[in-house]
Amino acid sequence: MNAVMNPAVDISAVSDALTRVHIRLMSHPETRLYASVILLGKSEVVDTPDCPTAYTDGVNKKYGAAFCSQLSLAEMGGLVLHENIHVMLKHLPRHRDLMEEDAELANIAMDYVANLLIDEVKDKTIAVLPQGGLLDRQYKGWSVREVYEHLRREEEKQKKDGKGQAGAGKPGKPGGGSGRPQTLDKHDFSKLSEATPEEVKKIADAVDSCLHQAGILAGRTGAEIPRAMQEVMAPEVDWLNETREFVSAHAWGRDEATWRRYNRRYVADDIFLPSTYSETIDELVVACDLSGSVHGEVERKLLSEVANVAMICKPKRLRVLWWDTDVRSEQVFEEDYAQIAGLLRPVGGGGTRVSSVSDYMRDKNIKANCLIVLTDGHVEHDVKWEVNTPTLWLITANNSFVPPGGGVKVRVNS
Repeated sequence: MNAVMNPAVDISAVSDALTRVHIRLMSHPETRLYASVILLGKSEVVDTPDCPTAYTDGVNKKYGAAFCSQLSLAEMGGLVLHENIHVMLKHLPRHRDLMEEDAELANIAMDYVANLLIDEVKDKTIAVLPQGGLLDRQYKGWSVREVYEHLRREEEKQKKDGKGQAGAGKPGKPGGGSGRPQTLDKHDFSKLSEATPEEVKKIADAVDSCLHQAGILAGRTGAEIPRAMQEVMAPEVDWLNETREFVSAHAWGRDEATWRRYNRRYVADDIFLPSTYSETIDELVVACDLSGSVHGEVERKLLSEVANVAMICKPKRLRVLWWDTDVRSEQVFEEDYAQIAGLLRPVGGGGTRVSSVSDYMRDKNIKANCLIVLTDGHVEHDVKWEVNTPTLWLITANNSFVPPGGGVKVRVNS
């Protein structure tokens, strides 16, 4: 949306309207969960060419005076909610890799996710999506990464079919001549990209505090916390530690007791016993997803994780399987893993069929201590899994993925 700058616009009147909207959102039962994040950072009305509609840098929010002067209070409520949802869900810090890979497509994916939460507000006098906001209900319950990957695949498909960009025909106006829909607002990644790790952590801690307050408020009032917010509120899991413990738990050989870590199975009952580890890991299989949906930063992440797993677990034999619709290649390493990162040779790039890993292990009669599957989680719906080997699934993107055969799922930090 391109708002025409109007030098005659009354910024003071728009600022007063913004204050009223903030009060309405913070006091209404459906939107008061966002009260703490609305108060976070600086919110201001501006009349500058670089902010024709609205803007957020992940903490602060700006609203274009000319654009907002044309909105009803409900539409302005939707716009304010939109910016604060980006902040509350930590869209910019959580998806820095997507912004670096394709900022425009990442912005579109973020808007689809944010706008669906606005669409779910029942009281349309409090917040309604302004005209031109991107809305597609097929993405209900999807994460930003899931929407991003879907949009990217659709674009590739349409390019292959000679039909141009997938964004054409979607809600919203085309932007930038790309055929993609134009986002309602602007997401400025530059502040975070230039920030030090300490500054990024400070921002994340501030938003986490807002999430904590929202959780307390929801508990007191019985309000329902949106699924997207629940995912951000979920505690981070140290996947490296989880991998180490999983492999150790399924290793063959002589088990040794260690008091360096308590046995987590009994800690909840206030019983503190040593955990065990095995000095012998005969064979570990790592199956890496190299399908078309895995590319760029995700592929680099998977390669890095293979090297990390090898260095952490140090099996006698490491068998790496590269798969897409079939297992395309196999590499076997033994004991010395110092240089493994430079020796990995990924092969793949087609469709996705994780069942091929099960087929391969069955046909080759591969017997291993345990299997680790590294994937973005976007696999076929009718997975056929006949692997009896204990399996750990390390997922980089699809939070809704359910491991077949009772496997263990751990989300790899993004």
